[in-house]
Amino acid sequence: MAERERKALKARLLREQEGKCAICGRGDFCPATYFGHGDSKVQTVNTLDHNHSHTGCNGCEQCARGVTHSICNRTITILEINPRLQNDFMKAYLARGLSSTL
Repeated sequence: MAERERKALKARLLREQEGKCAICGRGDFCPATYFGHGDSKVQTVNTLDHNHSHTGCNGCEQCARGVTHSICNRTITILEINPRLQNDFMKAYLARGLSSTL
């Protein structure tokens, strides 16, 4: 997918999500960035999350799941490989996008 198309996809998904992270449901403030060490950090919702089983792809219309905060996206990686940690919301979220390799 060309960079221009990827940006358009991310913008469309972010509009559908009303500017909020697909995981934590918040805008520029992500509670995961606060670890009790002073002020919390503002983090934009700008990471295109996609199903990583789509070999050779970095996010396309078929495998995109949503737009997230960077730190929420890292959390997805941990939960993706540890099914016992997944709640119903995360199971449904991870089921989005392409579910088989190409």
